[in-house]
Amino acid sequence: MPLMERKAKLPALISSRATICSTAIHVETRGEKLFALACKKDLEGIVAKRRYDPYIVGEAQWVKIRNHGVLAVGRT
Repeated sequence: MPLMERKAKLPALISSRATICSTAIHVETRGEKLFALACKKDLEGIVAKRRYDPYIVGEAQWVKIRNHGVLAVGRT
């Protein structure tokens, strides 16, 4: 399924799970402003993906846009 179809089904799937599950915000426009805000808040960066791309097992189809002013911790 394309990303947007999967995102539409996700809230119903996680609502019955443990309370530690949640969805991330989804921004379709103004990605540059979101990235600027992430940098201003000293966050590591943002993740982007094409909205109609299907999920393919074992294939990363997202792009991590890093704030190079922040020391990254954890896996990439």
